[in-house]
Amino acid sequence: MPCRPRGRWGRGEEGMDSYRCTLCGYVYFPAIGDTDHGVKPGTAFDDLPETWKCPRCGAPKSRFKKV
Repeated sequence: MPCRPRGRWGRGEEGMDSYRCTLCGYVYFPAIGDTDHGVKPGTAFDDLPETWKCPRCGAPKSRFKKV
């Protein structure tokens, strides 16, 4: 299977944009997920539960911006 080129911030599969925490700079990569907090790889940011928080600083989802 050929490798798909990735953008500057690691955009992977279609519709799987990465998001950056505006407080601490942590980047959520859907291809990686957040397995330490029960989020499987391949989970889009929009599919994260509203209760999910930045694993680095505890900021809510509302403090993340698409990169």
